Amino acid sequence: MSNHKELIDKAKETLKQLRLLQESEVAEHIFTSTVELENGEMFPFSREISDVAFAACGTVGALLAALEEAKQRLQQPIKLPQRYRCEGYHIDEAYLEADNDGDCFDRDEVIAALTEQGFKVEGE
Repeated sequence: MSNHKELIDKAKETLKQLRLLQESEVAEHIFTSTVELENGEMFPFSREISDVAFAACGTVGALLAALEEAKQRLQQPIKLPQRYRCEGYHIDEAYLEADNDGDCFDRDEVIAALTEQGFKVEGE
């Protein structure tokens, strides 16, 4: 999937097809399958097709909601910490002074700001 809109459109179409299946004449037929359990045993189960479609609708609906929530989160601006300007150097130490037009950010403050806003930071 190349973009969110395409993914959402396909998920909505899948929901539509599942609802049609749920209401169709085959809905009462039995769906039989086998699932392998963690211990390696095979577990057979049977359900009406309408039940399977209903469960799948719930899953797709939850995935759509999660996708929409993630999309909204990504559209929120990230608030960066205070900017600084370099005031001078002395024996391997830089002196930074708060300045709204400064060219520097404190690395630890940026990491803290991103983490505080719910983003995972790698390479700390």
